[in-house]
Amino acid sequence: MRMGASVMVIRTTITLIAILTGAGVSPSFAEMIRVRSGEHTGFTRIVVDVGAPSGWELGRDGSGYILRVSGLDVTFDATDVFRRITRTRLATLALDATPGVLRFGIGCACHATASADGNGNIIVDIADGPPAAGSPFESQLTPTVSPRQDKKAAEPIRTRSYPATRDRAQDVEKTIDLAPLWRGDNLSGLASRGVPDQVHGKHRQMPDTGRTDVGGSGDAKLHMYTDPSVAEAQERLLLQLSRAAAQGLVEVAPTEPRGASAHVASDDTASAADRRPKVDAHETPEPALHVETSFDRDMPSAAAHPPVSATGAACLPDANFDLAGWGDDRPAAAQIAERRRPLVGEFDHPSTEAVLSLARLYLHLGFGAEAGAVLSAFAVETSDGSTLRDIGAVLDGGVAEAGSALPALTSCDTSAALWAVLALPQLLPGTDIDEAAVLRAFSALPVHLRRLLGPGLSDRFLSVGSEQAARAVRDAVARSPQNTTESLGIIDAQLGLALGDAGAQLEKLEDLALSNGSLSTDALILAIKSRLARGLAVPTGLIESAEALAFELQDAESGEVLQHLHILARGSANDFDGSFDAYRRWISDPPNHFQRDTALKLFAMLAGHDSEPDFLAAYFANRSELYAADPDASLRLTLAERLAASGFTEEVRKLVTVDAARSEQGRRLLARAATVEFDAAAAIDKLAGLRDTASETLRAEALAMAGDHAAAARAYVSAGDAEAAGRELWRAGDFSGAAANPPEPLRAALNALHAAGFGSAGAAGLSAEPVSDSVQELALPGPLARGKALVEQSRAARSAIESMIAATSDAGSR
Repeated sequence: MRMGASVMVIRTTITLIAILTGAGVSPSFAEMIRVRSGEHTGFTRIVVDVGAPSGWELGRDGSGYILRVSGLDVTFDATDVFRRITRTRLATLALDATPGVLRFGIGCACHATASADGNGNIIVDIADGPPAAGSPFESQLTPTVSPRQDKKAAEPIRTRSYPATRDRAQDVEKTIDLAPLWRGDNLSGLASRGVPDQVHGKHRQMPDTGRTDVGGSGDAKLHMYTDPSVAEAQERLLLQLSRAAAQGLVEVAPTEPRGASAHVASDDTASAADRRPKVDAHETPEPALHVETSFDRDMPSAAAHPPVSATGAACLPDANFDLAGWGDDRPAAAQIAERRRPLVGEFDHPSTEAVLSLARLYLHLGFGAEAGAVLSAFAVETSDGSTLRDIGAVLDGGVAEAGSALPALTSCDTSAALWAVLALPQLLPGTDIDEAAVLRAFSALPVHLRRLLGPGLSDRFLSVGSEQAARAVRDAVARSPQNTTESLGIIDAQLGLALGDAGAQLEKLEDLALSNGSLSTDALILAIKSRLARGLAVPTGLIESAEALAFELQDAESGEVLQHLHILARGSANDFDGSFDAYRRWISDPPNHFQRDTALKLFAMLAGHDSEPDFLAAYFANRSELYAADPDASLRLTLAERLAASGFTEEVRKLVTVDAARSEQGRRLLARAATVEFDAAAAIDKLAGLRDTASETLRAEALAMAGDHAAAARAYVSAGDAEAAGRELWRAGDFSGAAANPPEPLRAALNALHAAGFGSAGAAGLSAEPVSDSVQELALPGPLARGKALVEQSRAARSAIESMIAATSDAGSR
């Protein structure tokens, strides 16, 4: 956030430089041309106010552009350019050493075009995207040096020594080319351009305290002294002025000095030099020094430089928000009667100013709806009336009207910043806010308005992490001599909640909400919002209070907020039947945006409900409200996950459409629905290209369903499920692969078969034939012994096979 600051702005004429440098100045003035700017959708516009048709060129210069105005000896005043635009497209605007040349630094993938209007002004648009094919403004353009500049560069600095006298040390007159200053160049190079040694402190003669007369011709000359300390100060001033000029803090205004007699040529065809004011050499002009702070800048006298917001919008002055001055301490009835009398004048024509005055009084008293009503009744459609309507909406707990310019003024250094912050539905992180201006305007409000607006303003600051500003709001409320217990209680609770102390602060808010005080409604809203944000159930007492107040205030903006919170509060307590019944009684046909938002939040709350029967019952009983509210893809997918787990495949397909169907989660849900319906081909099609674990598992199930057990085994391997892969290999008849990674029941059966003498259960494979030398391995003498061994081996093999059949049967059922 940008903090308000008092920035010293120095505007000076050539005479100031003469005084500071001790130099006689006789520069040749170039015509000053103003450069204006504006931000638009898709492009940034720069207007060069030439004011008369002239030759010009726009072309490339490396990664930027050059604008060259020919035929005029001009320089540019670009001091206000970046007050109205950001640096997104136009990164830099540099004044070239060559008169009449501007350099544009581009900060994005943009291109520039130029044209001239009917008055000859040059319009440069910096637009997003690449230039058009064959654009004439993309050719390289090299600026040239004007003859005037060549002449000035070759012109030496003139010095003239005066003979020393008994009363005066040697004085030196010098003329310095100050053109770099009003072009924004650095003046530190003056020392290398022939400035006499006396300027740099090398002349050691000490002057007396006298002053030389203005001598010579009509040019005013000021002779400097050669005291080393004075020379050193001059050198430092030159360096600091050069830096200030480069930063735009020092401006040279080639205008008539105050107090001088100006004689301006009246002929419209006169040259720029002839049109310049003529100063009478015998008159002593006032010092051409003007110092201005940010406070002075915002006063009406600074109308030439009106303040703007960070987005370039014109900031409204403090006078438009002087609620403290729009009323007094007399009884409200007396003030209202006084201002109602002049509402209608002669011939029953309403007085616009009287209507505005009455509306301002209502706002001073905190009556936002009444102010809006009187403006509407008399059809006042002025800019002042629009601002007053926005203030009234804020006082009634609402936000600015659609299309209002007020919310864009949060960064203004005027009272507009306070009302802009309050007029927004919510503050987003990164919003450019002049906190100092907001707090200054809030502290200037009448006490009753501070109490009314303090909790909301504190809450907005806390929403963007500005705890210090929220505490400042609390302190401004606490300074009130009147009873502010409720306001402070709400703000303290807000601060406590922001710092993580939820338990105690929620109890404090609930006590305030049930206290029936003047701010109990605000406390109730904050208490329910805080519980819902933390996923906590709202107590029955707060639910009943919200329901009663919602009915009582149904025609006010706060009534709609309370109805919204009452419905969600019932949902937090698992009373979904009551929530949906209240919703149906409240909504219009069709539901408005706020009502649709309530329905979507209620269904999102339902999707997280633990009880499956309750979820299914509430969903199918109220799904028409869901479709009427047009849920986004995220909510559709969340509900479809719950329904797919219960096997409601048809409802899943109704929910997973358009954007949801194109997402990876949506494709998996549709594939799951297809497998439930034994449509293996559709499931495999939906999973094409998906390689995550869940998709591979679904693909394996679909492939197994289609009878391609080998491919299903490969999909299970990709999913990391080795046992399932072994089961599918067994089904495919790949005993060797099945033996490598079998499920545990199958592994036990294979080991039993191996123990019976039928092959190896290892990775080498499993043979269906008994080993040929098993009889020799028994090493039993005689036919009877060998026959007995074969019988035992047969029994073991039969038992192992039965175990294997049981194991594979169990595995297949899973």
